[in-house]
Amino acid sequence: MKKIILTFHDNQISSVIPMLHGSVVGKFNIFEDVDYRCIKANAGEDKIALENFIDVYLNQLFYEEDYESVLILDIDCIPLCTQAIEETFSYIEQGYLVGNAQRSQHLDNGGHIFCGSSCVGISKTVYEQIEKPSAERTDRSDICEEYTWLCEEHGVPIKFYTPNGFEKIAYNESSPWTLDGKMQEYGIGTTFNNGNSPYFYHLFQTSLSVYNPLFIRKCQSLLSL
Repeated sequence: MKKIILTFHDNQISSVIPMLHGSVVGKFNIFEDVDYRCIKANAGEDKIALENFIDVYLNQLFYEEDYESVLILDIDCIPLCTQAIEETFSYIEQGYLVGNAQRSQHLDNGGHIFCGSSCVGISKTVYEQIEKPSAERTDRSDICEEYTWLCEEHGVPIKFYTPNGFEKIAYNESSPWTLDGKMQEYGIGTTFNNGNSPYFYHLFQTSLSVYNPLFIRKCQSLLSL
């Protein structure tokens, strides 16, 4: 079964971020059957809509390149161990939608919890089962949130990685974000766990550049292990 980790960035992102992203993924991706692809915007493009990127490349990977499992990561979301990659693809192959728990704070959608676009894994089989939805925003959904809504409606199992702490910001204000009142809050520099095991780290708001030193420090720490 062909598998791939997919990420992308535009010209607003500092070049050190994708370099470190690739290095961390490369450290933990010890699997010969898991490919990695980092897509950069074409020269002259200032910004690519993330949802458009996902739609284009997900269809390309599934229907032109015959991949069966795709793990989408934001350029500022990294695995924290080899097991995170192995287990995530295991969930995908078992027919789960899997990813980091997130909530659209700006939408009045009942506090819906979904697999955020920062880290979401899906198989071709599930993608077809939920009728190949767009990742675009809707009245009830942020980017990729329709995947979770439709999995819920079609009875597809969902596996959430849940917050287990975030960076305490001293040099710039950033309030934490709530989920459902049962899960921990999340914020800038959140670690997402599978049970008691830290699986992914997501910085958030990389395009602002304010918090990038936190991501750089985290990557350097992982690479020095």
